Amino acid sequence: MPAMSVAQYPVWMESEYVRDAFYRVAFFNEFNEGKERRLLKWTSPLHIHIFSAIGDPELHEKMIQEQMNILTEHTQLPMYIEPEREHANVLIYFMNQTEFYRAINTDKNPHLSHSLCTFNILADRNGQIVKAWILIPEDLARSYGRLQSCVIEEMTQIMGLTNDVDDLYPSIFNDSSIFQQLTPLDKYLLHILYDERLQPGVNWNDVLDIIYRVIHTQIDDPHNHTEKTLYLHTQQ
Repeated sequence: MPAMSVAQYPVWMESEYVRDAFYRVAFFNEFNEGKERRLLKWTSPLHIHIFSAIGDPELHEKMIQEQMNILTEHTQLPMYIEPEREHANVLIYFMNQTEFYRAINTDKNPHLSHSLCTFNILADRNGQIVKAWILIPEDLARSYGRLQSCVIEEMTQIMGLTNDVDDLYPSIFNDSSIFQQLTPLDKYLLHILYDERLQPGVNWNDVLDIIYRVIHTQIDDPHNHTEKTLYLHTQQ
């Protein structure tokens, strides 16, 4: 069947899709497939320092600033460009392909051998993300026409949406998809993650009783600027 709009159905019929998408993206990590983890999210502002060892530093900062604005809109977390490395809690590196593969050490981390760009996060014992790193091989990403989408996807994933799901649609978290910008579904997932009712460190079973209320709040909230149409892939 063709893609369908949520507007064609009562919201509750599609809320299970959103719930399942949130569970798969927020409670798993793409490199620990099948191992459920607790919820991770930031509770403090992000101070982002940029290393531009290759490419155009002004372009890098522009792309990052644009994504910071989008993420702040959908999470309400303040984000700043930080000129001093020692004051930053997010480090974004633009490097060449050789440096990238040296940095990720594919001998010890073979699961990263096909990565176009990557991230890592550090969370405390309470599930609060306290530091993050993003590595982008500028020359390799440009050769695939994916420099901007690398910035968008990795910056979104360090927010706590850490998993890639091959059959999730429409989403930038699907490596097989054509999307290079955040989709309406991706933005809903950000809103859900940063709803104040979902505390860092909780397990999935801890939020089952409130997750539908959170989803409906985010979908129905007139102050939620996320697009009100979700195009969800359905199969007969």
